[in-house]
Amino acid sequence: MLVWKWLRLLKKKGLAVTIVEMTDRILPKMINEKFAKIINQHLVENGIVLKLGEKVQEIADFKGKKIVLTNNGKISGDFVLVGVGVRPNSEIAQAAGIKLGVSGAIRVDQHLRTNFKDIFAAGDCAVAINYITGKEYYLPLGTTANKQGRIAGQNSAGKNYMFRGIAGSAITKAFELYIGKTGLSVEEAIREGFDPVEKEIEGITRASYHPEKKPIWINLIVDKRSRRVLGVQVVGSEFVKAKIDEIALALLLEAKIEDIVDFDWCYVPPTSPVWDPLGIAALQTSKTLYR
Repeated sequence: MLVWKWLRLLKKKGLAVTIVEMTDRILPKMINEKFAKIINQHLVENGIVLKLGEKVQEIADFKGKKIVLTNNGKISGDFVLVGVGVRPNSEIAQAAGIKLGVSGAIRVDQHLRTNFKDIFAAGDCAVAINYITGKEYYLPLGTTANKQGRIAGQNSAGKNYMFRGIAGSAITKAFELYIGKTGLSVEEAIREGFDPVEKEIEGITRASYHPEKKPIWINLIVDKRSRRVLGVQVVGSEFVKAKIDEIALALLLEAKIEDIVDFDWCYVPPTSPVWDPLGIAALQTSKTLYR
């Protein structure tokens, strides 16, 4: 996600920017196809050239320029910024006999203890439990590292605190557009044995007559059998974070869709419409369960 933070800076410097993405949409693990089109349009409006469905095959130097060769041609530029994800640096732990889990990260229990009772692990080198599926999850983020580090430190000093896990909450920004996700996507929910339904809505962030209102798009995912909320994807202004946080808490508490519908939302015109967009998404999603 750090790559996205560079976009605005590079454009402010007057540089031409091209993004090469081997899948058919931006942020494929984070948002659905419809929301990706919204982001695509925003990027293009800000002068970004998108190369979707292209795979980088080679990066070469030629007469002082960088040449990026893809399966669909070549791109010339002054420098290349590469974002290919991260892997946990767990080789030393593995060599010492500490067990590894998903993605090669160090396996820990809910007290952040490894298979050696006096050795704890936390942060980008360790797994976390996804509190929706109950399974190991690897998503190296600073928020998780800070929470795990606090608990691991306390427990190594004799306490017995529990780390309850994560929902995969993440947010990034492309120019003026915030993009957030927590919980499961439809595809992930199906893989985990749920029977998901989803509903996408477009709302506004302030009262309809407020001059600073902005659009916000919400995609809410619910399990049809249990009516349990499984996840959300949100695209829009700075209000995106609040919606992600609200659903992250709902996921921790295993809330049902009716809990979101009945939530006692605050209303004040400068920061919300009478019907909160997340409440609208919940109401519309609940209707699909009766069909």
